[in-house]
Amino acid sequence: RAPLSETVNDVLSQFTLTGDVTGDMKLVVPLDKRDPILDIDLVLDKNRLTTLNGAIVVENYKSNLAFHHGEITSKGKGDIRGMPFDIHINPDNRGDDNESTFGVEFSDNSGFEVYITKRLDQSWRARVESESIKSNIEVVLNDGGYPSVRVLGLQVTTLDAIKGEWDIAPNDFPSMYLSTSGVYIDDYMMPNLQVELSSEQDVLLISNLQFEGRELLNFNGGWYPSGKTSIKASAKGGQLSEFLAQLNIKEKVQGGAFDFDIRLFCHCAPWNMSLKDITGMVKLNVKQGIFTDKDPNIGRILSLLNIKSIAKRLKLDVADVTDKGFTYEDIQTHLTIGQSLAKIDYFKLDATSGVIRLTGQSNIVEEEYDMMAKVSPAVGDAVPAATALAGGGAIGLGVWLIDEAL
Repeated sequence: RAPLSETVNDVLSQFTLTGDVTGDMKLVVPLDKRDPILDIDLVLDKNRLTTLNGAIVVENYKSNLAFHHGEITSKGKGDIRGMPFDIHINPDNRGDDNESTFGVEFSDNSGFEVYITKRLDQSWRARVESESIKSNIEVVLNDGGYPSVRVLGLQVTTLDAIKGEWDIAPNDFPSMYLSTSGVYIDDYMMPNLQVELSSEQDVLLISNLQFEGRELLNFNGGWYPSGKTSIKASAKGGQLSEFLAQLNIKEKVQGGAFDFDIRLFCHCAPWNMSLKDITGMVKLNVKQGIFTDKDPNIGRILSLLNIKSIAKRLKLDVADVTDKGFTYEDIQTHLTIGQSLAKIDYFKLDATSGVIRLTGQSNIVEEEYDMMAKVSPAVGDAVPAATALAGGGAIGLGVWLIDEAL
């Protein structure tokens, strides 16, 4: 066995290297109690380097690798997914050497840079930086189980920065327990989340995705080798307004008991899911709440249906129309999503003054609405209230739910 320290042996065990190697090795074994001395200078050409259990693979790796004074250093180049990178092992331009036992720096000519270190507590850390994305990542390799991956302080300038046709397939992701903390997309702070990702037969399964402190909301789904992504989201609770507030959603709607069921599909990667490409369905039930007249989307039901005017003409009692908004007893909704349209299969709103039923559809990309509303007062015959509604409308809640699932 080579006279290497336990730390160096542990680090080297995390890497595999195959290919042509030439160079010199000098080994001095004193006959007294002095420690052996090992010096290595190698030239690597057309090698294949892997680390983090195969999560990072470098092809055509060329490098001058040295081992002196118990430390490995290297400056080289290689291809990661066909893209050229400069690769430095234990670079001397980092200021946290006292906190790590090993470091690898990957950078390209676009300004993208990843610095991976093995920490004294045996965890791995990575710092990712580019013009549009910055983040810290912590990886703990659990014996006999999935690694735990924490994404910390992720900052993304715009959602478009992570969209695109990346050369990534479902089987490129290892199984892991993933959690996030302090994630910002543009100026919006995303709720912290945790999820189990399982890689099975070229399928990446998404299990029990939950937002921190929001156990009522649960996501499951999968990313398939055909390029298809599926997401199922469900939520059930006693106070809709509190639930929306926990998710940092500023919709000015109040509600009691709620039950959501969302199932969406897209022939795309998960990060490319958009309102334009998805298909699926949404079921929504909410009891006892208020659409406020200040809300730019949902609350427009008050002005769109012109309920006050209708009630005045019919001399009806509309105690549910208040200064705060429109009070309802129960909402039941079923939407079908496809070809940029949200079609109303069923919509019924019960209020003390009557029942509102909607039919029609909404273009959820262009935000154009074509709906018919039928108002049935608590007394008398049904009254056709509006045609070709324009604006937000009650369908907005279902559209918001879809947008959150994406």
